[in-house]
Amino acid sequence: MVENLAPPNFDFHELTMLQTGEESKPVELKAPGKPRSAHPVRDEAIWCICIFAIVFGSMIRFINLDLKAVCIDEQVTARQVGGYPNDQKMPQAFDSYFPAGKLRDVPLAPNSTIYDTFEAVRLQTTFNPPIYFLLSRTWAELSGPHSGSLRLLTAIISLIQIPCFFLLGIELFASPLTAIIITALATISPYHLQLSQYARPYALWTVLTLLSSALLLRASRTGSRKLWIGYGFSALLDLYTHLSALRDLLCHLIYGCITKVTDREYKLSPLLWALVIALLLFVPWLLQMNDHLWTSCRGLNWFIGSSEINQLLMSWFRQTTEIFLDIDHVAADCQRAIAPLAFASAAAAIVVFLRAAPKQARIFLLTLFGTTFLTLAVPDLLLGGNRTQETRYMMPCVIALQCMVGFAIATIALSRHRLISATGMGLLVITLATAIFSCYSIVQSKMQWHNWGGDAVQAGTVLNSCQRAILIGSQKHDRLLVSTLAHELRPDVMIAFSTNEKLLPLPDDATDVFIWEPTASDLEQLSASGCFVKTFKRISSLGKVFRRAPANSGLNIWPQSR
Repeated sequence: MVENLAPPNFDFHELTMLQTGEESKPVELKAPGKPRSAHPVRDEAIWCICIFAIVFGSMIRFINLDLKAVCIDEQVTARQVGGYPNDQKMPQAFDSYFPAGKLRDVPLAPNSTIYDTFEAVRLQTTFNPPIYFLLSRTWAELSGPHSGSLRLLTAIISLIQIPCFFLLGIELFASPLTAIIITALATISPYHLQLSQYARPYALWTVLTLLSSALLLRASRTGSRKLWIGYGFSALLDLYTHLSALRDLLCHLIYGCITKVTDREYKLSPLLWALVIALLLFVPWLLQMNDHLWTSCRGLNWFIGSSEINQLLMSWFRQTTEIFLDIDHVAADCQRAIAPLAFASAAAAIVVFLRAAPKQARIFLLTLFGTTFLTLAVPDLLLGGNRTQETRYMMPCVIALQCMVGFAIATIALSRHRLISATGMGLLVITLATAIFSCYSIVQSKMQWHNWGGDAVQAGTVLNSCQRAILIGSQKHDRLLVSTLAHELRPDVMIAFSTNEKLLPLPDDATDVFIWEPTASDLEQLSASGCFVKTFKRISSLGKVFRRAPANSGLNIWPQSR
């Protein structure tokens, strides 16, 4: 017998006795607390690898923010932040010649306030709620309205994703090692990197989706009233950041209902109250959408289009690949080979997740992935469209897939079998290394994801090679296009777009003259002017820019079908 001589707070489960035939010999006693890992060296290596990837992914977000081409959507952000409604003219190169250096950024409207920014968002694109734009307005008043400054704010917001991913991983799998692997994969993801350098609300939407999901899981587990209040507040912010957050809340509702069916002790009422209150507080913005429904729907016309099944499948393969590896900078043949392989690897990771993950994690992530995907894919398949071909709208699917893949890698790497564990470590290193290489390629490229701004970059390459270049256009072009082009031109390149059907008269000494997307009437006007008869030549690499050819070149290429 062993007398009870231990301190009162000592856990006797830590006391192990080796019974022999003669006497009892106590083995070494361990202090009470969390048991040590059986493979501390391996676990420390995982922590070091993941922390390195997280630090690298955090720092690279702030590199070359001014290098990328500025796309039209970012110019929309600049216009709304500047407080310009649709009916207010911005100072741009219209009806006069301006150097490109003065047209690159949209200044804040004179005497405007943050209320003007709210009105610009409300009157123009009500499907984009105002929180991100109001934050950007406050930031622009402090650091300036130029594109690099707006992107810097997005990059700072994206850093909040790191603790949110870790918190969600802890709530899903109750394992710090699994959570840090998921966080590393997400931080170094080409998908999140590109959205972190994009002056749009997607990075903030990602943060709030992660935060609301983590709070939902923790509030469901603990039943804390404060956590439920925090969840409701984060859900409300999510709604006022991006309209697609309605799908996030639908995912949470479906998760709660499924959990209630499988676990009768689960309390569904706090979730319902939180969702109802958040939706009621979002009703004022929905009413604004109804008042400006035509404007909102017109901004989504690009969704409509015919897409074949094989085109959608290849798009899904590509998007799955781009979550972990950027393939925009490799040959097309390599892309067609890599995309199905990456998709198959992700499918294998999902199988591992389904077999080994905790029940609640399976329910939540499958609901998050399935609800988002089906609400976008079914209209594409039945009605036609491009909803699922835009990865930025599939963000909840991306989060779910990253958590599944991270869990699968962690399960393999933390296996008790040395060979399986070594395989998991190799998968982790290879995945992070290819993602790091992809991120480095992305920040060095001028064109954004899917060649956003590619036409402007190519036009800038041609025009900047001329000593005295002039770019002209007619009334059908938007002022935002002019700013986008100006970002890619030398400061001394002259730009002149007309607000009516007639082009502006050209200077007498104009030599290198370019016209952007000329219409038939534009070419007729140039032909009638005498000096430009049949002397405009299409630049084959662009398809949108015509260049004036020398008068004695003998060219006879106008009119030309487009």
